[in-house]
Amino acid sequence: MAQRMRESSAANAPRIMNNTHDRIIAVDVHAQVVGFAVLEGRAELLDWGVRSFRGGVNTVKISFNQKFRNVVTEFQPQAVVLNWRPSPKSNRKAKTIMRLAKMYRIRVHVMSARHLQKAFLGCSNAHEIATQIAARFPELASRLPHKRKTWETRHYRMNIFDAVSFGVAYFETCKRIPDGQIGSLVAGSSSTNRPNEGPSKY
Repeated sequence: MAQRMRESSAANAPRIMNNTHDRIIAVDVHAQVVGFAVLEGRAELLDWGVRSFRGGVNTVKISFNQKFRNVVTEFQPQAVVLNWRPSPKSNRKAKTIMRLAKMYRIRVHVMSARHLQKAFLGCSNAHEIATQIAARFPELASRLPHKRKTWETRHYRMNIFDAVSFGVAYFETCKRIPDGQIGSLVAGSSSTNRPNEGPSKY
């Protein structure tokens, strides 16, 4: 595990060096839940997880800020692939991710549901995409939630599959065209109210 970095300003923060140019952290941000996945290219899943930031007796002891730092310093990615559902809480988390990425000099790529549609042709909803992800990465198969009924709430583990799917979409679509054409932005941009474009079924 990489040694954790001390608190420092963007000017003082050391640049994370990574000889593997295809390592990314994909992050799917909701108001109360954040899913993440670390991919080495399109075929290797190094780590994944989901964190709830709800209050009450289950309030997390480690802040979102620190959790993201821990993942970044351990895996040292070349890029962060980010998607979020607009709300005051998720917007704040997205800003935190971009601020920390800027501090570590890691590029941020903002994704949308349109990237998923291009990468997962033939899939009509999030569960169909998650099923493809489970087939591609067998280590996730046992964590795939059942297809929910209309009256059921969304299973928290779907955030893992969402994060992985955006990571895969990054390699399948965005890596093939210039950064300026895929909505990439340098971390720290003011475009933090960008919606998750596309139908809600994704």
